[in-house]
Amino acid sequence: MILFGVPEHDPKHAFHALYFAVLLKNLIERLNTQRLWMGKIPIQFSIGVNCGSMLAGTMGSKSRMQYTVLGDAVNLASRLSGVAEAGEIIVSEGMLQQPMVSDCVEIGGYQSISVRGKDKPVATYRVDDVVAALHPHMYEQIESLLSRRLAG
Repeated sequence: MILFGVPEHDPKHAFHALYFAVLLKNLIERLNTQRLWMGKIPIQFSIGVNCGSMLAGTMGSKSRMQYTVLGDAVNLASRLSGVAEAGEIIVSEGMLQQPMVSDCVEIGGYQSISVRGKDKPVATYRVDDVVAALHPHMYEQIESLLSRRLAG
């Protein structure tokens, strides 16, 4: 689980979350190309992204404290990840309604799903990519990450 906008406020948290999800998807695709060439098993993953109110803070006991988040928004993100196919990014409709988001991502599909704990079906969308204007920066970041991996 990766959090955006907590513990420090980030007015662009929804955009940053989706940008990172697409960057991660592209990075793993590049790594999988290398892994297959070396005869290794590819990495399989799915991503669910949601936003909303949650309880955030350090919780636990004296012997084991950790920063975590709880709430409906967190549970839905987990469910979205669970319905996503390998390599897919599935988002809630609420994510696309956040500032800067719908104009910055390419949506590939819509599906209404039943989710445990929800009375009504949830509208979900598949995010395929960020808009082309963001590609140069994203690919530069991917190259930087891959070159650090090879150097270290």
